[in-house]
Amino acid sequence: METSNIVQTVKANIQYLPDRMDIAFSDDPSFTRAETVLLDLMHRSVGVIFDHGYHHIGELPFELTAKDLGCMTKAKLSGHGEMGREIVLHAPIKLVG
Repeated sequence: METSNIVQTVKANIQYLPDRMDIAFSDDPSFTRAETVLLDLMHRSVGVIFDHGYHHIGELPFELTAKDLGCMTKAKLSGHGEMGREIVLHAPIKLVG
């Protein structure tokens, strides 16, 4: 039996700062509980590990180098929960590829 890897794309607004990333999840605040943010250098993609699965959230800008990305060690994850309450959590960033 053949299985395929299905990648779910999640809407996120990503800002790249010198020492971290700010990621805002506007549609689904549950993604603020992501365990890890993955930066795939080979495929220039950004994803999160959440609920034991990989979820694609964006593309890495070509102007950012591996050296720039290596300085980013954590990501601030935010979203809005019930009654508009802001949720802010943090996750480590891992470079792959």
